[in-house]
Amino acid sequence: MTYSTQPLMRIGALSRRVGVSVDTLRAWERRYELLAPVRTESGFRLYSASDEAKVRSMLAHMASGLAPAQAAGLARTGVKVLDPRNPDQGRLEGHRQALLGACLEFDAQGSHRVIDEVFASYALPTVINDVMFWCLREIGDRWQKGQATVAAEHFASSVIRERMLGLARDWDAGHGPRALLACPVNERHDVGLIGLGLALGRLGWRITFLGPDTPAQSLLDAAGSLRPEVVVLSALTPGAYAEAAVGLRTLAISWPVVLSGPGATASLAGEIGAQLAQGDPVSVAEAIAAGRAGALTSIAGPVRT
Repeated sequence: MTYSTQPLMRIGALSRRVGVSVDTLRAWERRYELLAPVRTESGFRLYSASDEAKVRSMLAHMASGLAPAQAAGLARTGVKVLDPRNPDQGRLEGHRQALLGACLEFDAQGSHRVIDEVFASYALPTVINDVMFWCLREIGDRWQKGQATVAAEHFASSVIRERMLGLARDWDAGHGPRALLACPVNERHDVGLIGLGLALGRLGWRITFLGPDTPAQSLLDAAGSLRPEVVVLSALTPGAYAEAAVGLRTLAISWPVVLSGPGATASLAGEIGAQLAQGDPVSVAEAIAAGRAGALTSIAGPVRT
């Protein structure tokens, strides 16, 4: 695997990509000389894909049981580890089942321990789509079959939401295009939207997150102030979009609007003058960032990028 050494990102962006806090990255840079940032004329440190690879390598070595100092030494010398972007399916399934079991048993410490291992082992899209959201879907399916409780579903959502928001602290930093994210009024399920925002942030976008239960007028006010390249909404049921349709139509006159989540339908998108997002949060984020025709069902023209 080859990586460009061209500086690409600030430390906040690096933190979001690898799932490690800014404070920890700075400590590793200071103690172990793990990272080799380049300073701009204004004094900012910029980190390259090579720095990201070394952090991921260190995390993988730590997950195997090595102390941080040993893991950093191996990462600096380029000792090979499993490519986190091409996960071993057997290992991935083991992590899925471990997180599922911890959530079903209401084991917060166990859940966080598995998530720590997952962040050390895989790239962010895999963590979001193939572990965290897989777990939520599986618990939801079990609840429908009477094999899991609503309490277990709420517990898993709370744990996963907490961890994802921990990565979102600096997701509005940088100079990339801005996306304004919200759930319409009376929609309180925002976990999928947070995952979409993290995936967009990984692609260089700045995220402004208004969260659940956002009135249309608040969206209009925020859009007028921020002038985002796209406004992305998420809802579990069509009713949440239908209830807010009048205000969302006004919003869509001035701003590109994308409807996402299980509640988004082609008829609602057409009524509002929005675009319809299809697929998992990571795929939708990639489609928005790339502006790919066909990846989004275009109702009102392409997303501005």
